[in-house]
Amino acid sequence: MKGIKSEVRDITNADMRIRSYLKNTNKAYSQKSLTEKLVSEGYSIETALYAVEKADIDWELMAVKTALALVTLNHSEKYTYSEVMQYLLGEGFTREQSLMGASSVRARLRAVEDRELSNSIIFVVFGVVFVIMFVAAFI
Repeated sequence: MKGIKSEVRDITNADMRIRSYLKNTNKAYSQKSLTEKLVSEGYSIETALYAVEKADIDWELMAVKTALALVTLNHSEKYTYSEVMQYLLGEGFTREQSLMGASSVRARLRAVEDRELSNSIIFVVFGVVFVIMFVAAFI
């Protein structure tokens, strides 16, 4: 059994690791993923949970950052609002945090859909013009 001083030292060290993760990486963490990261570095589950719970972190902002990273860094893939929600939930964000994150990128998702629709309309219009010109050439 650990002594009080040892437990306090572990919590303090875990808190410093959390600050380091958030300061030195561009990655956004959910409470779950941050807890898992600490445990993977050798902290007990109790210490990790306590340190993460006591950390002053805006979890909704973390969900927004994660959603933005998903749709920005993976711009070759198309995501729906529902897919972004599922991704955030899978990353360990709560339903409320996931809603905030997915809602934050909704306009970007719509812009991509609108651009694709515009491109499709232009393609169809050019196709129709080509057919008319082709038919007109033989009349």
